[in-house]
Amino acid sequence: MRVRPKRCTTVHRAASAAGLADLERPVQTDCYQSNGTSTEPCADDTAETAKLHHDCFACGPGSGGLGLVFDRDGPDAVWAEWFCDEKYQGYPGIVHGGIIATILDSAMTNCLLTKGISAVTAKMQVDYAQPLRIGSMITVRASLTRSRPPLFVLVEQVTQDGSVCAKATAKFMSRDVWSVTSDVLQ
Repeated sequence: MRVRPKRCTTVHRAASAAGLADLERPVQTDCYQSNGTSTEPCADDTAETAKLHHDCFACGPGSGGLGLVFDRDGPDAVWAEWFCDEKYQGYPGIVHGGIIATILDSAMTNCLLTKGISAVTAKMQVDYAQPLRIGSMITVRASLTRSRPPLFVLVEQVTQDGSVCAKATAKFMSRDVWSVTSDVLQ
């Protein structure tokens, strides 16, 4: 199990790629820097997450969803742990593949949000290596591998008991140009 970074009460800057003004406010949150001096937005406390993902099924705070909570893992990655409850079962004893894809997508989206980037999934390739067992914890980790605005490439993997069960590669497009530049993905 990973150890969460030290708590801090630093002022974090939440930059907005969606045209919102930068916000500076004191927060108590998990900083990815152990000395608590980060000015980077934190994964679960950016203005983007609060405004754009408040009602998200995967990572929103409301009941009934997956309840994923992401933390930074360095400047270009996020991670989370999640318990595989039986209500997310597909075949007996294993997590439904659509739920796994949702977890992968959510991790990559949150990775971008920590950088103040509001983007949508344009293309995602999921490779399922082995089933996720119901009744166990998983760890999800996503990282940004290429940034060429308005296009961003990310990779992600889900592990359970130290084994990689699923991984994905995806291309994300900035929300503000998605409708007019989707041909960039070709």
